Amino acid sequence: MNIDLSKAQAHLDWLKQKLFLDETSKNANKRVVKRGQVYNCELGMGIGSELQKKRPCIIIQNDKGNTHSAVTTIVPITHTQKPLNCFVPISNKYDKNGTLILDGLANVSAIRSVDKARLSDYICDLEQNELKDIDKAIAINIDIFKHYLKLQNMYNDKLDYIVKLNTIIKEIKELLNIDDNKKIIEEIKKILDNNNNS
Repeated sequence: MNIDLSKAQAHLDWLKQKLFLDETSKNANKRVVKRGQVYNCELGMGIGSELQKKRPCIIIQNDKGNTHSAVTTIVPITHTQKPLNCFVPISNKYDKNGTLILDGLANVSAIRSVDKARLSDYICDLEQNELKDIDKAIAINIDIFKHYLKLQNMYNDKLDYIVKLNTIIKEIKELLNIDDNKKIIEEIKKILDNNNNS
């Protein structure tokens, strides 16, 4: 097996950086980050097709976890798109001087948990609608979206049932010339009692 010496050197450099980050992690765990914020994150050397190097990453962990944990969950941003549904476009972000500070695609297939020591400078916040799109892409990518779709369909069925019931109640009110729901129940009880007695 031939080993690329330049890659071996890159791994050695990354090992040195990892040791430094590990040492700084004691202080980094107190750092508070927020869901939807984007930071540069040192992903280091990967294996094969794993995303690597320093790149912008979106914090997707909930804020309670971000407050109390030394670890957070991130989605890296990339500029390479493949024909998969795991890439979510991010709208271009600019600083107050109009300089582009963020663009690309959130790659939800590369979601991972990282120590806060890997995070360096803050870049910006994403819009809520962008976070919703990322959440949906994550659910599809890890195959739990169908579960939420099933729950949504059950919810919609219940809403349809309520609409039908309200229509029936409205018709009964018109038929009995009554507005009060309690009086309707009383009238229905009377009708049922009369039917039982006859």
